[in-house]
Amino acid sequence: MALSFIRTGALQYGNSHLRLFANVSTMKTGLVLGVYETESEDNVVLTPTAAKYNELVNGKLLKNILLVILVMSTPGDSNMGNDSSAGSSGGLGDGSGKFNKPHPPTNVLQRMTGILEDKSNDYMCPICFDLIDTAYITRCGHTFCHHCIVKCLEIKDRCPKCSFTLSEQDIFPNFLLDELVSKYKTRTKGLAQLGSYADNSRHRAAGNDSSAPVSDGLRSIVAAESANLTLPDVNVMLEVLTQRKHLLEAETCTAQNKLLHEFLKHLLQQKEEQKNQLQKEVALIKKDMEEVENILKDVQSKSIRREMLGLIDIIDSNMIKPNEKATGTTDTFTNPSVSQPGGSTLAIRRKRLHAHFDDFVQCYFDSRGKELLLGQKTQSQSEAQQHGGMHSTSSGLDVFRENLVKFSRYNSLRPLATLNYSSDLFNNSTIVSSIEFDKDNEFFAIAGVTKRIKVFDYGAVIRDTVDIHYPCVEMVSSSKISCVSWNSFHKGMLASSDYEGTVTVWDAMTGQRTKAFQEHEKRCWSVDFNDVDTRLIASGSDDARVKLWALNTDYSVASLEAKANVCCVKFNPRSSCHLAFGSADHCVHYYDLRNMKEALCIFKGHRKAVSYVKFINKEEIVSASTDSQLKMWNINNPLCLRSFVGHVNEKNFVGLATDGDYVACGSENNALYVYYKGLTKQLFSYKFDAVRSILEVQDRREEDLNEFVSAVKPHDKVTLLLVALLKPLNRAGPKIPKGHARVFWGLDETDYSGVAVVGLGKQGLAINKLEEIHEGKESVRAAAAAGCRALDDVEIKDIKLETLGDAEAAAEGAGLSTWLYQGYKNEEKKKKLPKISLYGEEGEAEWRVGIIKAQAQNWARELSDTPANLMTPTIFSQRVFEVLTHLGVDVQVHDKSWAEQKINDCSQPSSEMDEMRADMSGAACVAATIRAAAELKLKKNIVGLIPLTENLPSGHATKPGDLVRAMNGKTIIVDNTDAEGRLILADALCYAEQFNPRFILDIATLTGAMRIALSNSATGVFTNDGNLYETLRNAGTVTGDRVWRFPLWQHFTDEVTKKVKGADINNIAKCKGGGSCTAAAFLREFVTKDTPWMHLDIAGVMGPAHDELPYIPAGMTGRPTRTLIQFLQALC
Repeated sequence: MALSFIRTGALQYGNSHLRLFANVSTMKTGLVLGVYETESEDNVVLTPTAAKYNELVNGKLLKNILLVILVMSTPGDSNMGNDSSAGSSGGLGDGSGKFNKPHPPTNVLQRMTGILEDKSNDYMCPICFDLIDTAYITRCGHTFCHHCIVKCLEIKDRCPKCSFTLSEQDIFPNFLLDELVSKYKTRTKGLAQLGSYADNSRHRAAGNDSSAPVSDGLRSIVAAESANLTLPDVNVMLEVLTQRKHLLEAETCTAQNKLLHEFLKHLLQQKEEQKNQLQKEVALIKKDMEEVENILKDVQSKSIRREMLGLIDIIDSNMIKPNEKATGTTDTFTNPSVSQPGGSTLAIRRKRLHAHFDDFVQCYFDSRGKELLLGQKTQSQSEAQQHGGMHSTSSGLDVFRENLVKFSRYNSLRPLATLNYSSDLFNNSTIVSSIEFDKDNEFFAIAGVTKRIKVFDYGAVIRDTVDIHYPCVEMVSSSKISCVSWNSFHKGMLASSDYEGTVTVWDAMTGQRTKAFQEHEKRCWSVDFNDVDTRLIASGSDDARVKLWALNTDYSVASLEAKANVCCVKFNPRSSCHLAFGSADHCVHYYDLRNMKEALCIFKGHRKAVSYVKFINKEEIVSASTDSQLKMWNINNPLCLRSFVGHVNEKNFVGLATDGDYVACGSENNALYVYYKGLTKQLFSYKFDAVRSILEVQDRREEDLNEFVSAVKPHDKVTLLLVALLKPLNRAGPKIPKGHARVFWGLDETDYSGVAVVGLGKQGLAINKLEEIHEGKESVRAAAAAGCRALDDVEIKDIKLETLGDAEAAAEGAGLSTWLYQGYKNEEKKKKLPKISLYGEEGEAEWRVGIIKAQAQNWARELSDTPANLMTPTIFSQRVFEVLTHLGVDVQVHDKSWAEQKINDCSQPSSEMDEMRADMSGAACVAATIRAAAELKLKKNIVGLIPLTENLPSGHATKPGDLVRAMNGKTIIVDNTDAEGRLILADALCYAEQFNPRFILDIATLTGAMRIALSNSATGVFTNDGNLYETLRNAGTVTGDRVWRFPLWQHFTDEVTKKVKGADINNIAKCKGGGSCTAAAFLREFVTKDTPWMHLDIAGVMGPAHDELPYIPAGMTGRPTRTLIQFLQALC
């Protein structure tokens, strides 16, 4: 047992050494600037410092912010250079409301130049926003200046436009664009010179040009020698000039007619080729028509033959009864009950045929292309034709006939049933990410972000007439679910993937988890069972890996490295060793798992990430992407067979399903689209009604809706599609939200590699009395943290911040967010921490105060997070002694022989045992507060008492029922050895009375009941002095680390004193509840009634952090160190 006291007398001030947060050499430098919200969607207000920086970079900062607003407010991949509205000004009036006079003709040239300047945006680099210089194109298809893209890749190996993974080997010269840019520059230069020449001509015509140009040489000679020429000389000259004129006219005429002849020759050749092609097409169409007519005649003759035989039978039967009239003959031929529906169906099909006629024409010639190209029948066709009948048609015509029939087979979609995935009556966002049928199509599973997999009986859902359906089984996951997949052999086996990267195997009959694979490092998007080898599972993740799992192993059996995030995986349904996956590199990859070094085929053609991959059959694949296209591929050909267009999909996963002939997908306009694999346009679509919560009285306008289809799945035995609708929580707005950041590049190439612009919310935010927090300061802390993290994420380690309107709060947010406890990690695994500093000289004093407070809290975090065996009472005392004596603080350390009480136990509960290392957070906060007080040179005498004891078993450990005596003579019966903190605090409080203090404040992680009462939102306070509490409460309002007062009534004192036998006080109350209040009442017994006293219970705020304060990363928090420092400042 060791009991240590640390005493600080009147503070002796030494030099304050502010440590840098990290020693990083050769670091890139970044800058954090702030903007305020405005009512307008298209405008922002810069902070004063940001406005000055904007002037230094010639307005590039504001222009880029507004440009981002423009791009984000329009869907799709807009060209980042299209900022044609910025800086435009009209020239139609002088502000008086009267029209100006018409512009002179030369202004036409000026306006032409202006138009070309607008068109220069087509040749603008998305990084530097200037004309592209030495164009280089990336693998993902975007073009930049060579020096711009090289500099960006040095900072981060991703495309600035689409975040595709790149290296310097993945960029190539774009010679064609270079040529276009050169021509554009030449054209604009020529127009400028032409405009200048026109202006000069006009000036000369007006007599304003004093320096007229000298005439050419011939004209000068003729003018000078004309007086000396004789008539024969003039005739000779005229004859020579006439001959020269005729020669020039003949050459000009020849050149013009040669050009015309070349054009006509090329046109004739083109039309001849078109004529030949049309003749081939007409011949092919006629031949196919003949074949189809022969089939129809054959069918008709067979039908007539059957009808004649039937008629003969009827006549024979009538001859038996000659007295009866044969009245049924006519009905036998006409049969209107049968023919009428057929005619109606044919009419409907004919109507749909003409509606998609152009698409069918293209499909026809694609199917018949081989014969059209060869112009003769193949040997197989000739042999087939010898057999006659329907088998004589060509395979291409059979394919087209199949496409035509299947396309016109169905004519509409109708809903059969509706069910609600969420049980929330208020209709909050419940994204359905996956729908899957079991192997017998009797049950289907629905999963999504509510962390639940619900299994429904398909037959029951279809039969019920109400929309309220209950699942047969419900499985609860620990994270949001991204995908589910049924096993094709075991009916009750289901696999799921989730946002934590876990692949889980479930027993769908019992709802129990049977196996979990946890090797993925990031979100897992897709999982799929192999239909041939049903023990095999594949999964794809954001960690750019496809992993293979087996049900009989606990670890992955193989891992396939992709170069980009994997969004979807799918096994070939007829193979155990072939797999396709789509990724963020815009490609579909097809692998043979027996040789994973190289893909069998890579299908390229999508413009954005591939979100889904499905097999239509064993050789054909359909893929979906956020470029609003579906594409069909053949595994033996890397070229796209067909693109399906019509739906809208630009940013979400909208689902994809196929049954072998038809392909269904969702759309972001809240509709379902169905395609037939043989045609590019949709077969039909179905628009869903808006989902309305019970609180919404009126129907919402269509333009206000933000719902879309998020998952689809076909039923294998009936023509059915299950569709999931999605209503997101929010739509990303154009503004930079409060507490968020965006990084801009290339604004200041000499000083700052990147500039992070952070949202500060509205201007003029002050204290929110209801929340008891200063919203303005808290917004600055959150914004500073967001800016530092954004730059740190792109490997910028030297970060400068402006004051953001409050230098002290900015320093606190930056200092706390960039520090991370890394302890005893290997040097290779340790993260380089950023170095932060102030941009400019404004607010230097306040910045220094904020840094001191942040460093003090970070020291408390470090002491609390250090493993227990490396932070014993002895080591803690040594650390505190080294740090505080360096600042001139008198530190005294006493061992156990100095103390009267021997308290040593090991009785902590097993629950949350890993957090018990932070049970000394109170001691850490006291030491950190004194450190900050010394560095700030507060004019106060402060005594800090820190009782320390090791919580280990020994022969001297306190046992339940022991009796101990406190320093003031009161006896304590120990009925609960887990309540040991209050026992050592009792003597510290008694000892503090010897200093005749102005007040006593103790702080400890005393009771778990405080976490139940306040969670991690605030520190609990018990006090006998209201003025002290108000000062502390105001300090918590300013720092954002709030406190809340609890009662200290006599009722709680009686619970620990009056019901005790054989001692003065019990260390635990017998009543149920009120644990924090009875603990404070226990401590009050060791403080004299005349001494102002305040007890802080920090068990709820000690950590680990759970995003309560956005500027404190994971780990122990060191709270409420800054509130204590602010409290001491307020007392000075």
